[in-house]
Amino acid sequence: MIANLGNISLVLALVFCFYSVSMFIIGHKINSTSLIQSGRHSLNVMFGLVVLVYLSISIAFLTNDFSRDFIFKNSSIDLPIFYKITGPWGGLEGSLVLWLFILISYAWIISIKYYKKFPQLVSTAVMVMMIIGGFLLSVIIFWSNPLASNLPVKSDGLGLNPLLQDPGMIAHPPLLYLGFVGISVPFAFAISSLIHNKMDNDWILLTRHWSLLSWLFLTMGIIVGGLWAYHVLGWGGYWAWDPVENSSLLPWLALTTFLHSSIAQERTKGLKIWNIALIIIAFVLTLVGTFITRSGIINSVHAFSKSDLGIVFLIFIAIALVGSFGLLIYRLSSYKDKFKVFSLVNRENMFLFNNLIFLVVTFTILYGTIFPLISEAVANKQISIQAPFFNSVTYPFLLIIIVTMGIAPYISWRKDSFWGVFLKIKYALLGSFLAGLFSYFMLLRDFMLTFLITAIYIGLHLTLVRLYEIISPSLLGLLRNKNSKSTTSKLSNKSHFTFKNRRQVGAMIVHLGILSLFIGILGNFFSYEQSLTLSKGESTDIGDYTLLYEGLDNWDVYNVSHFGAVIKVWKDEKYVGKLSPSKAFYPAFAEYITIVDIKRSLFEDLYLSLSMINDNESISLSVYLNRLVLFIPFSLLLFIIGVVSCFDYRTRSC
Repeated sequence: MIANLGNISLVLALVFCFYSVSMFIIGHKINSTSLIQSGRHSLNVMFGLVVLVYLSISIAFLTNDFSRDFIFKNSSIDLPIFYKITGPWGGLEGSLVLWLFILISYAWIISIKYYKKFPQLVSTAVMVMMIIGGFLLSVIIFWSNPLASNLPVKSDGLGLNPLLQDPGMIAHPPLLYLGFVGISVPFAFAISSLIHNKMDNDWILLTRHWSLLSWLFLTMGIIVGGLWAYHVLGWGGYWAWDPVENSSLLPWLALTTFLHSSIAQERTKGLKIWNIALIIIAFVLTLVGTFITRSGIINSVHAFSKSDLGIVFLIFIAIALVGSFGLLIYRLSSYKDKFKVFSLVNRENMFLFNNLIFLVVTFTILYGTIFPLISEAVANKQISIQAPFFNSVTYPFLLIIIVTMGIAPYISWRKDSFWGVFLKIKYALLGSFLAGLFSYFMLLRDFMLTFLITAIYIGLHLTLVRLYEIISPSLLGLLRNKNSKSTTSKLSNKSHFTFKNRRQVGAMIVHLGILSLFIGILGNFFSYEQSLTLSKGESTDIGDYTLLYEGLDNWDVYNVSHFGAVIKVWKDEKYVGKLSPSKAFYPAFAEYITIVDIKRSLFEDLYLSLSMINDNESISLSVYLNRLVLFIPFSLLLFIIGVVSCFDYRTRSC
């Protein structure tokens, strides 16, 4: 009954979507406020219908309704309830509904919050988002319906993919979708500004918080996904340049480029066409990522199973590209750039240079990701581009990004000089030179490592100094007045510290998050790996650790049976505990999955992956000493604090 209600809601949502878009188009054409309002009211109804669809799928999971094919293929009676709650995004069909739900929710919020102040701009932006929603609804109804019937009804389902039965499943997909779909918001406003030939700063200012929020969600989703892979896949790493991993990184790079470039537009009132082009690229890359993960054309642990959606998304990508850039080109003749070049050395040019570097990295990764697909489709040749290619081609550009990230805040807007900038950063340059010498002669004689340490030092030194320069006046003001008897003075001073330059503080904290991330990546140069076989009672030394294989054990967790090894661990002859890497058996799939166990510390992880339990009860074990991994999740905390600080800054249009 509930599932049938969901199917009816899907069809009605498509009808109201079509009606809403029609009302927006006609209303703008004849300048009718009543028709535009009718379109907005239709959006309200559509939002309610999409909520019903999502609830229908969730209830179907919770009630084990195996009369629905999607629930039958992705759930079972013994599946823990929290995986049934997350079930809607555990497969292809449900993930599209999650995408639709977030998109329509965003459109609904925008319509309510901003319409009164910017009726023309907002109504057209909402119309663009509704067109995207109409596409998703059509795909769901005609190609990928999660509420399609499964007859005859089975008594139990096939179960959820064992790799998805992990806490990472709860957070990773929703975070990615919140970020992916969030890019639709500035994209829709950019298209709206083109349609109305109103290419001022309004859409940039209006969507700044949405862009920041999307960037944060996307960043969190990528990092959480990497950490999920780290403890689930058992190969000791967190990033393999897999096509599906790249599909989330590509829009992140484009959105990062847009965020920096939009700052220059706010300050100079230039780069307007450039920023619209950047957000179009970011949006199209979300569609490309969706195509990669949902077309079934690649074989990846991250991708969904084979489907017929590839050609559908390719057509929509082509329409989005041609339509968006066609409109942009059409408006070029009426655009007059107010951007003036005052000097070769200024922050505007540094931002432009950084933009170009980001775009080179983006399109290099895009090339490496899709070239094998094109090669197979055109020439019927299977080509595999692996991690070494991506590492080698992106490495020099990433060094440049780290360095310019530190230097940019020290370059003045409008006009500066090479000598003036040098004087501001001379101590950081000296420190980085000494750090590079230390790295090369005292650590590893590896030029890649030396250059990376040098770049990180420059970025870290300059960012920390700049952060201190921003907050020190307020801190000193607080200290000077801490003994003031005036309550008003204290409150005023506290307010001054809390809010002054909050946006700059947030930006520096985000930059520290990026540097923390790169410090975590730096640890790969010092990591160690060894494969070995241990008999019961046998011990071995790995670095500063001593491992003693005590014996086998088995235990059950929910619907999973674990068969593992008990290994005692000492570090520097001090007992630190037991680790139990295991093989987990999932009855619904009749297969074993490797479950790693990790002993974490501030500067290194002892990572054990059980390869095999042999007949004589000996074990084959892969041991990894992974250095500085903890700096990667720590970067998440910095990103959240930094973006929240930027959020407190309110533009004059918000």
